[in-house]
Amino acid sequence: MLKNIAQRNGMILIGIGLSVFFWLLEAAIHSFVFHQGPYLTQIFHPNVHETWMRLIIVFLLIAFGAYAQTAINRRKEAEEKAKLSYMELEQIFNTAADGMRVIDTNLNVLRAKSG
Repeated sequence: MLKNIAQRNGMILIGIGLSVFFWLLEAAIHSFVFHQGPYLTQIFHPNVHETWMRLIIVFLLIAFGAYAQTAINRRKEAEEKAKLSYMELEQIFNTAADGMRVIDTNLNVLRAKSG
């Protein structure tokens, strides 16, 4: 079940993971570089300005992950539908008793079967 969730929502999980990493990195920078307090305080109780800035970045990372996952899922669905359509056309073509031609938009014959 967990593997199935990861396959369907992989980019969202990556966005969440990047968000957590970003939050911890920001806390480390403010604690160890700018000396603005202990690391755990920077993680759990940053000042209001930092909290809003981090939340905006976290939201953007998760939103981008959700958008990317939606695009990936739509493409997979389209590929599955195209594969199913091709299989149906192939079956119709192979079982037809009469002659048949498959042509493209330029009227070039792609396949032909005589009856």
